[in-house]
Amino acid sequence: MRFSRFRVVSGLLFLSLFALGADGGGGCDCNLCDDFQGTVRKQQLVQSSSNTISTIVQVDPNENDDVKNNRSKIRNGNVSKIVLQVVSLGGSNQATTIRGAIQVRPVGSGESGWITIVSDWSEVPLLTGNQYTLHLDQTQLQAFNQLVFAADAGALELRIEGETDNQPVEFTFEIAVELEFQGCV
Repeated sequence: MRFSRFRVVSGLLFLSLFALGADGGGGCDCNLCDDFQGTVRKQQLVQSSSNTISTIVQVDPNENDDVKNNRSKIRNGNVSKIVLQVVSLGGSNQATTIRGAIQVRPVGSGESGWITIVSDWSEVPLLTGNQYTLHLDQTQLQAFNQLVFAADAGALELRIEGETDNQPVEFTFEIAVELEFQGCV
């Protein structure tokens, strides 16, 4: 049986393209990856006799099953947004607007461990059911992502500080930290 030069060259070209496609063109580590999304939610009551608030909410990304079950396989991760929702207003509340900032640190890291992740959110109405998507500080987002998605990451503390237009202050809010990440095997 005689092979034409065209058949040999085209066969070699096909094998080369197949091998190149198998590793994505950049060196095969042959991992299979899935994209995940998840949310970690916590509710917190805020009470203050003045018009300033300061509260700490503990959140643990490992409370999200996808994060917990894929922690050792996470290759890329991003906190996509933080949403605050007013769940209820207490009977003594006189505040109608709020503005503030959010910082984060690993639980137990000490006062110097705080990283500002929302430098300031503008004055927003304090109404039951209202949701506010907060602008994440892009200069600190990489550090925040590292705290959330590191292989040994644990619980984090979010410190929410702000001011209201009136006093006393009494409301319950929910904070939702929305996550996107890739897990590879």
